[in-house]
Amino acid sequence: LDQLGLFKNFESDRIHVGGLLVQDYCEKYSHSEAVQSLGQWMQEQEVPALSGIDTRALTQKLRSTGVMQGKIIFDQDVPIVDTLKGNLVERVSIMEPRVYGK
Repeated sequence: LDQLGLFKNFESDRIHVGGLLVQDYCEKYSHSEAVQSLGQWMQEQEVPALSGIDTRALTQKLRSTGVMQGKIIFDQDVPIVDTLKGNLVERVSIMEPRVYGK
C-alpha cells in the first residue's frame, strides 16, 4: 500500500474500452509486473486496436463535427451499435460511492 492506503499498482483485470486507436505502439513492455504486452492482452480480450493513426487529426475532426460513431473493421464487417442512444452518463457512472484507501 502507498501513503494513502491504496494499492500501489491498482489495475483492473479486464479492458474497459471497445477499441483503441493510437499513433505509436511499442511492442516491448517494461513494467516490472507485466506478463504480456498491451497488444497481446487486447487480442486475448478480443478488443480491436489500430496503430499508425493520426490521432491529432482525428481529434480535430471530432471537435469540429461533434460526437460521431465509428467502428474498427478487420476481417469482416460488423453492424454498428448505436452507442449514443439512452443516458450515456448513467451507463458509465457507478451507482454507489466506492472508498479506496484510508
